[in-house]
Amino acid sequence: MLWFSIMKRPIASLIALSFLFAARAACAQTAAAELEDTFVRIARQVGPSVVSVNTLHVKNIGGVRFYGPGGRRDPHMEEYFRQLFGLPPQQQLKQTGLGSGVIIDKSGVIMTNDHVIAGANVIEVRLSDGRRFEAKTLGTDPRSDIAVIKIDADGLPAAILGDSDKLAVGQWSLAIGNPFGFIVKNPQPSMTAGIISALHRTISQYVETGNRYYGDLIQTDASINIGNSGGPLVNLKGEVVGINTLIFSTTGGNLGIGFAIPVNRAKAVMDVLMKGRDIPYGWLGIMIQPIDAPVASAFRMTDTNGALVYHVTAGSPADAAGMRRGDVIRKFDGGDVDDPDMFFFRLLETPVGSKVTLGVLRGGKPLDLVLTVANRPPSRARRTEEEDVPAAPAGAAKADLWSGVRVLEITREIAFALGVQPQCGVVIDDIDKGGAAYRAGLRRGDIIDEVGRLPVRTLADFNKAAARSKGNTIVHTDKGYAVLEE
Repeated sequence: MLWFSIMKRPIASLIALSFLFAARAACAQTAAAELEDTFVRIARQVGPSVVSVNTLHVKNIGGVRFYGPGGRRDPHMEEYFRQLFGLPPQQQLKQTGLGSGVIIDKSGVIMTNDHVIAGANVIEVRLSDGRRFEAKTLGTDPRSDIAVIKIDADGLPAAILGDSDKLAVGQWSLAIGNPFGFIVKNPQPSMTAGIISALHRTISQYVETGNRYYGDLIQTDASINIGNSGGPLVNLKGEVVGINTLIFSTTGGNLGIGFAIPVNRAKAVMDVLMKGRDIPYGWLGIMIQPIDAPVASAFRMTDTNGALVYHVTAGSPADAAGMRRGDVIRKFDGGDVDDPDMFFFRLLETPVGSKVTLGVLRGGKPLDLVLTVANRPPSRARRTEEEDVPAAPAGAAKADLWSGVRVLEITREIAFALGVQPQCGVVIDDIDKGGAAYRAGLRRGDIIDEVGRLPVRTLADFNKAAARSKGNTIVHTDKGYAVLEE
């Protein structure tokens, strides 16, 4: 009896454990089934609200251009030279684009990304039921990358907008869209699942050159691919919590690092655009860049904190306050500015009309400047591609090769083609990809107006400054400061 009493406890324990494991397995299966049911429900609920956005871009290429006195184009002379030399006429290049969108009102109002429809001549929307409509643009905001378009339809399934301020890292997130144009064969959108990987992400300030600022983004590992842009990021309630915008990838494929604009911010932008107004973004009239170790050394700084001002717009709030090119912004209303991202984020949070105090370093000495934030004016497109640089005319004056670059004097014709003033510097016409200038970030088409602290307005100025430069040389271009390390 004693032996039986001792043994029946372990047996009872094993039986109890087996029941426990079975119960847990059953619970796990139930939880998995419930999650699966939730995914299916969301696909059926939100899928019909997701659309494909197809765009057509028409660009004139080829032909001959003739610039008369004053740098103005002369169509009559262009046609004369075309016939004289047997040159082909100007042709149209047609390009298509693909993205996604989400219906946010049953009357046919759709939210998408600005970069999905930017510059499009025709915008076509295809619904999940296969119907096609040509869309008109109600409003765009390149800065936030939000656009609102509309199709002539009614009674459409509209998605429910959630509250992105309530998101937490670790929550499930579902990306819905039309990647790679699969919708051409099947109008049903695709859905991928993941989690909220991080919140309040800011993409590098280099995107600023495209007049966009990606700050305070949602990061998710739900697969986002080409064609998903403009589609919704959804929570397990089936509510839209973000607008899928971009991915980080070294190959062009998905690496599990995608970003979405929080829906609260997208909705605020949309509400203003729907009223026919532009978004009032703060503007100070400066262009800034990050500070690397060579640039910090050139400015005699002991660290790389701050934002370096490389351009001040004439007549801007910064110009009125006395800000100069070469100032390093370290404080914004008392708060630290560690890099350009932090500066942009603080400026975006500042209402137009406010007075702000910027703490700067000028020649290594601290200085406070008080500026009034103005409304951001319409931006003009900046040259970013080497193809935008006109070919050098025969007999054009060029400098000898220096640090891997050969520059061209800016004539009236070239100045007109580049959209700059004559004698504003020299333009890089050729660059050695193994030279110091290329390693420093300079590219063909950059306009150099300062070499080794010496101003450059003409080719003679450049030759003089280049001859005096020894060792590491700081160079200023229309795109910022760079240090050529020899």
